[in-house]
Amino acid sequence: MSIDKVIIGAGFSGLLHGLSAIRAGQQVLLLERSQSPGGLIQSEEIDGIKFDSGAEAFSNVTPEFENWLSDLSLGSFVVKPNTKSPVILSKIGVHAIPQGVFGVPVSLDDSGLEFLGAPALALARKLDAKPLPENLDELSVRELIDLRLGPAFTDSLVGPVISGVHGSLPEHLEARSVLGGLVKELKSKGSIVEAAKTLRGDKPAPGSAVASFEGGMHLLVEKLVDEFVQSGGTLRLGTDVSRITRLSDGQFEIEAGETIRARNLVIATTANAAARMLVEFHELSVALQEIESLETLLVTVLVESPELNSFPIGTGALVAEDLGLAVKATTHINAKWEWLNDKLKKDQHLVRFSFRNSRKLDGIEQKSAILESFDLIYGVKSPKLLGQVEVFWEDSLVKASAGHLRRIERIKSLVEPLGIELRGAYMSGNGLLGILKHELETREGDLIGTGI
Repeated sequence: MSIDKVIIGAGFSGLLHGLSAIRAGQQVLLLERSQSPGGLIQSEEIDGIKFDSGAEAFSNVTPEFENWLSDLSLGSFVVKPNTKSPVILSKIGVHAIPQGVFGVPVSLDDSGLEFLGAPALALARKLDAKPLPENLDELSVRELIDLRLGPAFTDSLVGPVISGVHGSLPEHLEARSVLGGLVKELKSKGSIVEAAKTLRGDKPAPGSAVASFEGGMHLLVEKLVDEFVQSGGTLRLGTDVSRITRLSDGQFEIEAGETIRARNLVIATTANAAARMLVEFHELSVALQEIESLETLLVTVLVESPELNSFPIGTGALVAEDLGLAVKATTHINAKWEWLNDKLKKDQHLVRFSFRNSRKLDGIEQKSAILESFDLIYGVKSPKLLGQVEVFWEDSLVKASAGHLRRIERIKSLVEPLGIELRGAYMSGNGLLGILKHELETREGDLIGTGI
């Protein structure tokens, strides 16, 4: 079999690129190892109630995603979350995430920062006025925030937010990778607070800077698959690629239960999966194996509890490490997304918990951790558990540790001469908006230009 383009991986990145390519006139075969497309955008059911079990929203801090959805005729399905922002729980207490960027505020005069105390705020003003360090690009998130605002900001604000979004502690993440825009503006402004103000301005407050679909994010996958197939693309599920070879004529030979020849090859998987398939390209495979990733365990429970009817913590909470809980974040799903309330019975609620360590808890310990979290986070003792769904991903998030951007540049230098295109969160950053921006940039606007 010979074809114009083979794309391996039918997550959001692979589907997005596949639709772009097919609309540009290419013959496209999309291969997916699992039995369902969508990658981290998946749905599950409890007692007949369907909900997102993975990615539940996209960022609308910038307009690209919503503009693209309008071109896909999905704009009318977009819904915004409850405007009450999630909170942060730490030893200090319960406090709101300030207007800003990943917990870095746009103003140190924000009354919501008073919980830190006058000495911590005075230290932040002093630190943020200092000259920038020469090794700015080498700092971890913790080192950057400690240097510019002080440890109180790292521990009580930035750390919990970063951990909730990127799944890792701030000391383990490279600042210029996960806070790239902020670091860039910091170099220009000389102040991290002014940098946050430049980036955020009067844009939506934390928690409202995202959107989703009525019915769930999985509707996006269904739409993309339908558009791709209706436009002439071929999608094969349950197809594992075991080997990739580049032939003397420049074509690629792909072993996937049968031998497929392709003039163009795109790999839109995790870095680890790409490394496994590209083992015959030894240097590139080794470089891909150096990309770090994180495991994720999410548990969503359906509970019956009248005490939750008031949505006691709003849409959810990020839990600081100093509180000592096994749970690092929780979302009161039907508090966040109004459309779900019409599907739930009286006093029923859907609540999601994200765990710090995905492998250390057995069933009994996990249930105990969930009940403890209901007590300490929601203020609800012994809610009636009606059902639960556990989702585990081995490579769910890219861990942008020290040297991550250098590793990505190394991969780019190795893959370019081979004529292979790489897509995915490790190339674009975690999040659907980052993947879309990467596609738009690399395709030079072809998505919009072809009517998608």
